Amino acid sequence: MTRKALLLGATGLVGRDCLESLLACDEYEQVTVLTRRALSIEHPKLDVHLVEFDNIEACQDRFQVDDVFCCLGTTMKKAGSRQAFRHVDHDLVVLAGNMARRAGVQRFLVVSAVNSNARSPFFYSRVKGQMERALMKLDLPLL
Repeated sequence: MTRKALLLGATGLVGRDCLESLLACDEYEQVTVLTRRALSIEHPKLDVHLVEFDNIEACQDRFQVDDVFCCLGTTMKKAGSRQAFRHVDHDLVVLAGNMARRAGVQRFLVVSAVNSNARSPFFYSRVKGQMERALMKLDLPLL
């Protein structure tokens, strides 16, 4: 059986490696990527769509896949503020989880952090922990 995957965050460090692995995997016949900027890779299985993540809900139809790999994330330096960081690493990830649940995906996999804890005194770890907690409440398959 061949599967279809959706990858969010393909231009980041983890996302690039994830994309390479998905394209090399015989289990996947198609890998759809939603990205802010063009990729420097071409592959017969690759289906790339440039999107503004603040309007990601317009891409609900792209979530009609078997598996979603969510590698969305930024750094405090790139984000520029705590609010902007939280928007990417929490809000957009949870929104993607909601979209995946609505689409009935079989697996939703997300990149988090080793020390994630919703009650952490450290902002980064707290945001990651809160994101994990919000996703768990969605009862998604295979976080």
